[in-house]
Amino acid sequence: MTVGYGTPESIVIYGNANQPTRPTSAGTTTLFDSYAMFGPGQFRYMNATMLFVSFDVLDQDSGTNGFISYTPSSYSNGVPTYTSNTMRDDSGSATMPITVSSSDAPRTFRFQVAGFQDFKLVFTAGATPPSSTGWHLTVILQTGNLSVTV
Repeated sequence: MTVGYGTPESIVIYGNANQPTRPTSAGTTTLFDSYAMFGPGQFRYMNATMLFVSFDVLDQDSGTNGFISYTPSSYSNGVPTYTSNTMRDDSGSATMPITVSSSDAPRTFRFQVAGFQDFKLVFTAGATPPSSTGWHLTVILQTGNLSVTV
């Protein structure tokens, strides 16, 4: 028997006028960090299921390590020590790190984050960074909608 609970909710992290810091040449910007955004130990209680990153506009390719995801390998006084992982983009077959092509826009990447105690996702620009008009994305965290088979 499958039991479902939790109404799906979407938390908009970035979108419209609220954009993450645009990376500089070969620079890195954080798109999502559960510890920094929600506090110590809160992510696991949110019933987070998916993280969506939609590039509406991207005028320059990312670096070779465009997307890198991190999960905690340990905690010290409640602060995570992050280690990169090799999770896969759920909307395609790419495995971290993922190179993001400017020709991908518009494109949505989906990452399954269910079960992670904390999660962090960063974006690294290529040698030529995105311009001020060529960097527009939406980051949404989906919570709820969990089902368990018993």
